[in-house]
Amino acid sequence: MFYYTFFDSSLTEIPADLFAGIRGAPAESMFDGTFYSTELTEIPADLFAGIQGAPASRMFGWTFAYTALTEIPANLFAGIQGAPAESMFAGTFNYTALTEIPADLFAGIRGAPAESMFDRTFFSTDITSIPENLFAGISGPAATYMFYETFAHCTSLTGPSARTNGQYLYEIWPDVDSMMTYRSATGLSDYDQIPDNWK
Repeated sequence: MFYYTFFDSSLTEIPADLFAGIRGAPAESMFDGTFYSTELTEIPADLFAGIQGAPASRMFGWTFAYTALTEIPANLFAGIQGAPAESMFAGTFNYTALTEIPADLFAGIRGAPAESMFDRTFFSTDITSIPENLFAGISGPAATYMFYETFAHCTSLTGPSARTNGQYLYEIWPDVDSMMTYRSATGLSDYDQIPDNWK
């Protein structure tokens, strides 16, 4: 419903109450590319506060990609609760200036992996570390491209790659097809032990 609404505009700021009247469960592609390629530097903390319910396909696909964002409000997706949906966060923060990820950003996402659910979510950002248990609610059989290039080209990353309860993602799902999740993220402390299908 807000598909590429402000795409490639000179928008620099989002009014805090822009979506205040939007209440209820997410809908497919509802914020797909909404602020793609704008000049945004920040996101109001309660921008999606009225959105509550189970994830929908592509609900936040490329929403803030190619912007100047430097941080994500901790509770931005707090109302999203339930099983993963296909491409739900595909490219959401792709090519931004983000330096960190809130530890509980996806805390409400719980259930079996969905295809392309975190496809390029943080691709080519300036993040320096991945919070422990960022994907703690995800469990079950692997899905195609579920973490495809999620942290690829994040060349500022240090410390360990993504872990859930002390286990690396590649230990939980060792036999997935090529994910390239950490392609070029050579600063990770475990980069040399990451299997080829994950980098």
